[in-house]
Amino acid sequence: MKTSAVLSVMLAASLAAGPKAMAGGQDRIPLPVGQFSVTLQGYAASCATSGGVPEPCNTSGVVAVPLSVLDYGTLTRDGAGNACSAHIAVLATFPVGAAPAQVIKDYTSITVTNYDPATGTGDESWISYVGGACNGAIFNSAGATQITSGTFHFVVTDNGNRIDSLFTSVVGVQGGPLPFVGGVSGTTTELRQTTPEH
Repeated sequence: MKTSAVLSVMLAASLAAGPKAMAGGQDRIPLPVGQFSVTLQGYAASCATSGGVPEPCNTSGVVAVPLSVLDYGTLTRDGAGNACSAHIAVLATFPVGAAPAQVIKDYTSITVTNYDPATGTGDESWISYVGGACNGAIFNSAGATQITSGTFHFVVTDNGNRIDSLFTSVVGVQGGPLPFVGGVSGTTTELRQTTPEH
């Protein structure tokens, strides 16, 4: 009799919790997988001496040169939180002047560092390279030279068909196009190109 009563209570509890649990499952936003177009636009300050020699931004007398950054390409994501992007970036002084823009073909390797499927928000770390190649969502670093790294904060919308990100940090590399980076303000938008993998 006691066993029957315990089973009845457990069954009643599971039935009561069932719809709520299922609703919670339906409300979760899975991390998107597949191929996306990606656009980036923003501004960055490149630090240099008055003679144009790159210097750390905390150096006395340093000049912050404002740059606009535009970037277009494609990006592939897998279910393990990896992504790789191949794109063309254009850096130009802002406002634009006589100096020609710098055009860079680069690759970015991205790793999701945390993700909350209840809100569709998360954070990613990224490293950009000249050279190398994307093999799906995994970056092949053979022949690659790192040029920048940093972090994004992102949100997933439109049933996983769109991802919007903003830069939360950017670190330059000596010898790269932005060796010493000051202030940065930029966003990216990813739009799905392919049906999600199952």
